[in-house]
Amino acid sequence: MFKRSGLLRILVAITACTAAIQLPGQQSLFPVDFSADQFVYESAHPDQVLNIGKVYVGKGRMRQEMQIPRGPHVVYLIDPAGGHLWELMPESKTVVDMGEMFRKMGEAMGASQQSMATLKPTDPSHPCADSKYVTCQKVGAETINGRSTEKWEFTSSALRKQSKSYQWIDPHLYIAVKHADDSGVKELRNIHEGPQPDSLFEIPADYRRMTSPSKQ
Repeated sequence: MFKRSGLLRILVAITACTAAIQLPGQQSLFPVDFSADQFVYESAHPDQVLNIGKVYVGKGRMRQEMQIPRGPHVVYLIDPAGGHLWELMPESKTVVDMGEMFRKMGEAMGASQQSMATLKPTDPSHPCADSKYVTCQKVGAETINGRSTEKWEFTSSALRKQSKSYQWIDPHLYIAVKHADDSGVKELRNIHEGPQPDSLFEIPADYRRMTSPSKQ
């Protein structure tokens, strides 16, 4: 199945993707509240699907719960308006604000400082417009797990290495419900629209705040 490094590449990619689409008129980043299951699989083995967690979106915020095989249980809270990306470790009850590290990663990949300053997205009609090293083109429309999507091909020349990936963007949810590259495929399935509890997007009071690796 997946190597941990491959899984992490997909998880980073989908996180960057969900923070890379902006609604017209500066509306909320995530206009529709919903919950979904996250699945990953290798392109050559689509029958070997692994459920690695859940995604929740509520009031413009996102929560990703992930259990990487042979790895820790990790929860990410994304708050685009506040420019925060919190990493929660339930086993140790610790939390780190990874927003600065995420912004530095984005800038290294060619995103502008302005867009990464508050995890803001780019134009949904041209999702790579704000990236220096990434070009993209719409290549069609497909139905993914019952959702109507627009398929985009991305070509990245970051880190002096050219690579291609594909994203299937749901124009209603304004996120990619599927992402595919050389390391594998990640999908959101069992999407259910509706309000989500505020407690899902809050840091528990008994969690200890740790210093971000970018500040050490």
